[in-house]
Amino acid sequence: MSNVRDHQSTQPVIRFKGFTDAWEKRKLGESLTFLKDGTHGTHPDGDYAFLLSAKNISDGKINIDESDRRINEHDYRTIFKNYQLQNNDILMTIVGTIGRTAKYVFTKEPVAFQRSVAILRTDKQTDSNFLETAIHTNVIQRDLERATSMSAQGGVYLGDVAKLNFTKPVSLNEQIKIGAFFANLDTLIAVNQRKGDVLQNFKKALLQRLFASETSPIPDIRFKGFTDAWEKRKLKELGDTYSGLSGKTKEDFGHGEARYVTYMNVFTNPVADPVGTEAIEIDTKQNEVMKNDVFFTTSSETPEEVGMSSVWPIETRNVYLNSFCFGYRVLNQSSLNFLFIAQQLRSPSFRKRMIILAQGISRYNISKKKVLEIPIFRPSLNEQNKIGYFLSNVDDLIAATQRKGEVLKNLKKALLQKMFV
Repeated sequence: MSNVRDHQSTQPVIRFKGFTDAWEKRKLGESLTFLKDGTHGTHPDGDYAFLLSAKNISDGKINIDESDRRINEHDYRTIFKNYQLQNNDILMTIVGTIGRTAKYVFTKEPVAFQRSVAILRTDKQTDSNFLETAIHTNVIQRDLERATSMSAQGGVYLGDVAKLNFTKPVSLNEQIKIGAFFANLDTLIAVNQRKGDVLQNFKKALLQRLFASETSPIPDIRFKGFTDAWEKRKLKELGDTYSGLSGKTKEDFGHGEARYVTYMNVFTNPVADPVGTEAIEIDTKQNEVMKNDVFFTTSSETPEEVGMSSVWPIETRNVYLNSFCFGYRVLNQSSLNFLFIAQQLRSPSFRKRMIILAQGISRYNISKKKVLEIPIFRPSLNEQNKIGYFLSNVDDLIAATQRKGEVLKNLKKALLQKMFV
């Protein structure tokens, strides 16, 4: 690749070596041999073909789920009487979330599309990978957004899609190189995403099987050399709670020499992120957090998300807890590994007990007093250490994969700006 510093608007900043010609400005419809939206008037009353909508187009893929509606064979044959999907057709969402795309690849399972999805088929002078990538550039996405805002239907009309302005290399070879480059980058992003999903599912399975519970007093999986039963203790037997910030108004936040741990920091992380704090004035009347304190969220919009927990990992001064959480402090900290506790409090067996405590209608809350009645199970400190550090390493792998994913997505975003006009 080479950088091109040209004042013409039809020259991208970065180009593959050997290409210097200006790009040509075209209407999207001029590079298509076929542009049509999906089905109209079909009835999802059969079991022959999947009837997909815009929700099935995401992350550059067609995502089919067994719960998706199907139509009968007669409807399917009628729909495709005048056209048939071909390999490398571009499918683009035109209702709801506009501008998501996926390439159609032939499958034995027949599929049909609702009118929220448009089918774009390129001509022989346009590479389909190039065009699909071009749809995600700022220029086309902005014009799609404008066309949508002018529509009464909450979508974009096919006529407006055909009128979209874009610029492409005259050389088909340059299009193919650019298209293949971004297709490979998308594959790399997808592989990284799958790796992240595998690690997340692996962690979920470990949380299910590495911890004892009331229904399974001995865990399914144990490290070699550990056979003793786990001790059951209620949280109130091991420590006590304290409140988060109180007596504050909106004007008290965003400035000052103290910090407070945010709600989302607690909600998201088994081990709290010390960076996930915000400014507030020093107030000696507030409860300062201490290393190894456990935080619980007190409310949420769903019972499944209430009472999420996080452990504070470092010694600090003048750090408080937000007002929508409460703290829990273990009295004899030498008896517990707090990486172990952080993971157990996120395990399915503990979360199930917490969800039962959720009370409310539009918003769900939990009582500190009732939380203290929940039991935890603990083995020897040596076994706690092994479990805690092992799961912490899995979390580090997941975090590294997520960071890599963000880097790749940001790289693609930057290249879309530099490699397209």
